[in-house]
Amino acid sequence: MQALFIYLLKAGCILAICYTAWHLLLRKETFYQYNRIWLLSGYICSLMLPLLPMPSIALLSPQLGVAKRVAAPVSRMLDPVTIRVTADGGTGWLAGPWQWLTLIYVLVAGILLLLHVLQLLHVRKLKRSGVVIAAAPYLLVYSKQVTTPFSFGHSIFLPCDSYDPDTLHQVLLHEKAHASQRHTWDTVFAACYCCLCWYNPFAWMMKRALLLNLEYLADAAVLEQQVPRGQYQHNLLAIGVFRHTRSIVNRFGHSYLKNRITMMNKLPSRTASKLKYLMAIPAIGIAIGLSAAGNEPRRPSPEMPAFTSMALNDTLPGFPGGKKAFAKFVAQRVRYPRAAQEQGVTGVVEAQYTILADGTPTNVIILKQPAASNLMGEEVKRVLALMPKFETSPGNKTPVQRTVSVKFMLNRPDNTMADAAPGVKTDVVVVGYAPASKPSQGR
Repeated sequence: MQALFIYLLKAGCILAICYTAWHLLLRKETFYQYNRIWLLSGYICSLMLPLLPMPSIALLSPQLGVAKRVAAPVSRMLDPVTIRVTADGGTGWLAGPWQWLTLIYVLVAGILLLLHVLQLLHVRKLKRSGVVIAAAPYLLVYSKQVTTPFSFGHSIFLPCDSYDPDTLHQVLLHEKAHASQRHTWDTVFAACYCCLCWYNPFAWMMKRALLLNLEYLADAAVLEQQVPRGQYQHNLLAIGVFRHTRSIVNRFGHSYLKNRITMMNKLPSRTASKLKYLMAIPAIGIAIGLSAAGNEPRRPSPEMPAFTSMALNDTLPGFPGGKKAFAKFVAQRVRYPRAAQEQGVTGVVEAQYTILADGTPTNVIILKQPAASNLMGEEVKRVLALMPKFETSPGNKTPVQRTVSVKFMLNRPDNTMADAAPGVKTDVVVVGYAPASKPSQGR
């Protein structure tokens, strides 16, 4: 879960860099196609760069050298992670803030996606209920439910109210420009991105910039057909073309009018202004550096040997998030077996597992478990089988064995603790609530 939020944070920062570069350098240029490419590339970079494997950025000590491999004795370095389990096997409050954040993120993203799906269904309903006229390669859809023109794909939706011939001609030119240049794909992509990255204000600002740039492209296409600029602008003000409430269609709102008229009256940018796009490219370099930062594993020094066989308690450089994250991974998934709770069985389970050269954990073996029941050992074995791949260095070709210890204790109704191994420190402590007071059995 933490990895998900790290990815979302990096994606948000990369998008912010790309948007800032556009806003400072490219926003006022009339190279609308280049701006479209830049804005879409910003979206794609923010999604892809955090996922791509690349050399990491880290500060290394000048005395780093080649480490020798030695056997490592088992030591106790981790503070135990305690999880309290109720009689029905639930984990209680230890779901933790990450799970709550994930729930909130998924809930909001799901609601936004659902709203956009409903908008798509409404557009489909308009198309089915309206009067469709084929004007290859476009479809003209006249509907009483349409108040202002808009386009979706190659379908152009028009109100049943009649326009004068010049106005209708200009509206169709504008909408055909949207359709022929496939602006619907840009709009839907930006809408989906905002659903997934709803927490990032730059996602919404980038979407507004992209939609406004699409209007610039359509306006430019209309003016290229020798349409009088003044008359076209007057029609925009008069009928409010594209003032539609749905965000997945190519639309227009009053907040865009001033920008559009300003850009239509602006002189074309000079060819030399294209150099600004080269000036903006370093922003991509900064984004790449951001996505690579913080992933470089520490290299062993001559004084710090690397271990080929170690216990969990020595170090866990390969588990995502480190050794504490590993202990929490185990703690949050272990369930106190119901039968063991009812029988009052407590004790310590020690397990060994092997990490292959590619980071795959395998071959889980129970080394020690309470003699009265093997259910605890089976539970620990089940949880260890859920482990993700460990992070390994490219040169690592040696399997590594590690161990983990889990203590199972019972909280009696009189608030005393049943512990078959008092004083024994383990990596994880699981505390269950005994349904009835029963004597503790041995390890």
